[in-house]
Amino acid sequence: MPLLEKAGRWEKAKKYSDVADRVSSLFPVCANPSCSTSWLHLWRRRQVPVFAGGWSCSEECTRQRITVAVRHEMDGQQAAPVEHRHRVPLGLLMLAEGWITQAQLKAALQAQKAAGHGRLGSWLIRDAHIEERLVTRALSLQWNCPVFSVEELPDQEMGAVVPRLLVEAFGILPIRVRAGRLLHVGFEDRIDRCVTFAIERITGLRVEAGLVSTSEFLRGHSRLLAEGPFPKATLIEAVDANAMVHALTRLVERSKPFEARLVRMHDCYWMRMWHGARGAALPVRREEIEDVVCSIGSTH
Repeated sequence: MPLLEKAGRWEKAKKYSDVADRVSSLFPVCANPSCSTSWLHLWRRRQVPVFAGGWSCSEECTRQRITVAVRHEMDGQQAAPVEHRHRVPLGLLMLAEGWITQAQLKAALQAQKAAGHGRLGSWLIRDAHIEERLVTRALSLQWNCPVFSVEELPDQEMGAVVPRLLVEAFGILPIRVRAGRLLHVGFEDRIDRCVTFAIERITGLRVEAGLVSTSEFLRGHSRLLAEGPFPKATLIEAVDANAMVHALTRLVERSKPFEARLVRMHDCYWMRMWHGARGAALPVRREEIEDVVCSIGSTH
């Protein structure tokens, strides 16, 4: 083949490749790496669903992408880092700070042992008449976190942060969003990093966790659960991972969300689907989002 003819063919092939690259940048290809068709938006009428930031050209591609996501969560590849910092026992910490006496600590420990239940802080408040604020302050020193105040009902959009089921199960109290990107989340007596990490991944907000005094926490938590309102949620109890993938695929294909994300929160799997703005952070209208909470049952 003459050299000029070879050069001409090479130039033509390069031109077609450049055009294809420009089309791909404007019309994303199927996000499934194993897709056998590599369909573009341009050639497909379906524009949704989008899962984990990528469009799927078919139900089979959606299933494969969800399978990868579920395995990823089960393998713990994005698990929240485990904290190994030694925590000084609450009683010793309060004793060192001069907030309680040896006699008060001994009385609370004896009462706790006799009852066989309850947190030491509760017994200090009940039997030693220690102020609740001091116990909360000591806990914040233990966990190296701030103390949040919930003087009024948390901001109205806080019902859209986490599904009601998870709010109840893990003792979560979303409080407020600061500057549009910092979410304050309160806990009663300990910080749950697995929970805060999952919320960050779903909402795209940076989460600052803090403690709330027991009386304020119970009041705010109860009012949030009573008044919400929470987004629509579906509960799935699957026999195994394959069954969960099948159920999630059906939901995503039926709902055709503009975005969907899956995270693991302890032994629960939480998927959020956005039907309005693509993966919008808070505030967001509740009718534009839908939650799915999954658990995998043990077989005996």
